[in-house]
Amino acid sequence: MAFLKNVKAALTRNYKDLFEATRATETEVFTSNMRRFPGADPNAWLAMTLRARPEFSGRPENWYFTSTADLSVLEPITKAPLPLTIQIFWETLSGIDREMPELQEMYTTIMNPVLHLQYTGGFYVRWCSVNPWTLNNVVGIADEVRALGEQGRGQPGYRTQ
Repeated sequence: MAFLKNVKAALTRNYKDLFEATRATETEVFTSNMRRFPGADPNAWLAMTLRARPEFSGRPENWYFTSTADLSVLEPITKAPLPLTIQIFWETLSGIDREMPELQEMYTTIMNPVLHLQYTGGFYVRWCSVNPWTLNNVVGIADEVRALGEQGRGQPGYRTQ
């Protein structure tokens, strides 16, 4: 059903409907990944969710994990599909900021706790504590996530994609 809503919204260029349909799809895929792979962790579930998008196929494996690492430390983790949907929109729809300027504020608001972790230097420690499966199974991810955590250290404001 979500697929048909996505198609209808895309054809009519109703970005708000497309956003809600995409958000519903991402939430459904994410929660399905949580159920199907209970031994994995938030970063893995989010990476699998992003990898399922056809427009992002063929990327290097670590790209999916690095692109969703900051989302994986959100609490509760069920909040993560919303900023993931916003990231997908920013990556795939040029000019979406003009059509839906509220996305930036929504993203910043939900990601503020992550910004705080980056700013205070606690991001990497938090990421390791909630993502042990990814840490132990994805080669090279520790260095990539450590660098991601360092990006926001000591700097006000949140980076966007």
